[in-house]
Amino acid sequence: MTNKKQRSDGWTQEMDETLAETVLSTLREGKTMKDAFSIIGDKFNKTEAAVQFRWNSEVKKSYEDAVKLAKKYRESIKKSAKKEKKATEQATKKEKRTGVGKVDRKVEKPIQVTQQETTPPVAIEENSITPTLSETTSIAAPVDKDILDLYDTDFLKMVTNHIGKFNSLIEKVQYLQQQLSVKEVELSEATSQIELLTQKEANSEELQQLRKENEKLKQINGRLNNDLQEFTMLATAIRRLENPKDLEETDAS
Repeated sequence: MTNKKQRSDGWTQEMDETLAETVLSTLREGKTMKDAFSIIGDKFNKTEAAVQFRWNSEVKKSYEDAVKLAKKYRESIKKSAKKEKKATEQATKKEKRTGVGKVDRKVEKPIQVTQQETTPPVAIEENSITPTLSETTSIAAPVDKDILDLYDTDFLKMVTNHIGKFNSLIEKVQYLQQQLSVKEVELSEATSQIELLTQKEANSEELQQLRKENEKLKQINGRLNNDLQEFTMLATAIRRLENPKDLEETDAS
């Protein structure tokens, strides 16, 4: 009993990378994305629809440039194959036309056929003049210039562009790190100033508090002196009332 393919499961980064590699290699081979989705679906037990949805929603945006290059490479391969096929057909026709004359001339001569020579003379001559695949390939065109241009121009431009962006980001990071170091020094100095001002403010508040306490003590001392004077006067009056003779003697003296 076969397991049903899952429609939506968790996708890992490794699965996304495998999907991207499969799509790119499939396009370069001249196939379609549908073929790639089918391969990934079989590999990860998912439906083609689920794979296609994952590609369109998450993976595609990170590989747009690579997909363009893969498609361009595919078109270059197709052009090269057409040129090669056309050149092969022309070479084959030319060799066949040359071989027909040779066959006609050799037919006039008597030919001995042994047990090992089971192939008719005409067939032998045709086989001998038919070029092999490697020969026709070399006759066609050695290497398609479009493929070389693909790697010499577009690919190198893309790599150079990415390297330039990367170097620019490095310079920005270094600049920001320098600015961060400067800001850290400024922050440290500002923190020290704040602590110093806070300490001064605290000392000032403490001094003001001491002054207030001193004023209160002065007021209390003044009241106590007044109370003491009143008490002294009261004590003197009491003594006069208790000992009038002593007071008279004191007054006389």
